[in-house]
Amino acid sequence: MKLSSLFSPDHVVTKVRARTFADAVTEILERAEGFRPKIPKPAVLEAVRRREEQSSTAIGLGVAAPHARIAELDDFCIFVGLPTAPLEDVGPDGAPIDVVFILLASNTKNTIMLQSLAGIARFARMEGRLDALRGAKSAEAAWRVIEDSGVEVRHVVLARDLVRLPDVTATTNMTLAELLDLFLTTHAEVVPVLSPQGRILGAVTSAEILEAGFPDYMSRIRDVSFLGEFEPVEQFFHRESEVCVGEIMNKDPLIVHADDPMIQVIFKMKQGRHAYAVVAEKAAYVGAIIRDDIIYKVLRA
Repeated sequence: MKLSSLFSPDHVVTKVRARTFADAVTEILERAEGFRPKIPKPAVLEAVRRREEQSSTAIGLGVAAPHARIAELDDFCIFVGLPTAPLEDVGPDGAPIDVVFILLASNTKNTIMLQSLAGIARFARMEGRLDALRGAKSAEAAWRVIEDSGVEVRHVVLARDLVRLPDVTATTNMTLAELLDLFLTTHAEVVPVLSPQGRILGAVTSAEILEAGFPDYMSRIRDVSFLGEFEPVEQFFHRESEVCVGEIMNKDPLIVHADDPMIQVIFKMKQGRHAYAVVAEKAAYVGAIIRDDIIYKVLRA
């Protein structure tokens, strides 16, 4: 079924005047026509707030998808809110939030919740669709943008649906100094290393960086108190403009196919105790999946 079939134009709120994310969620639910839940709206807002406190639902590219499972709710609801100006809150990529999807479901409808979140992520990645949505002049026009995108809500969530938005990448000849700046500015947890053609060559996390700065021989020494504080690490980072990513990257990261079902991805990550997986399609990089995201943003959706 299409994502657009799960809601109607009367659940789209344009010209949201709120300036903060929390206020925007409140305004959208208050102004959405036809939303008359059997439970008080303050209880709905509290459920969304509690879910947001567990982990942010901002997915990047200016999009956030706050959601909550509410036992007393009879149905599954999707709302779309379009602020008049970007909110003060930002996503993981630093982009201010200016498109808000709200998803509400009963405890028995977790599957459709997860599938819809994946559909929203796919919509956000489609070229030009977010700009068209932002430019919609009416609720009907905004709904039509999502309808015309043709995004389907699949029965099975795939690896491509779990990737972070947006992601950052590195090359083998990038210096450690440049890589550290990338980690600092993007707050990335894993940076895949790609060839000029987009083929996956490896990946780097903080683990590879620390391992490179902590010589192998030191792991066999029981007491390093004779060394000056951080001496080997300091020597390593003095060379940060000389050391290249290709020298320190993990050359054998877990790579999964974009069309692998979520359950297979989880199994492979668990089996190999991997903290992340790199997603590929026809040998080309698609994105990265972080283990903590599966726990906090998927399994606890």
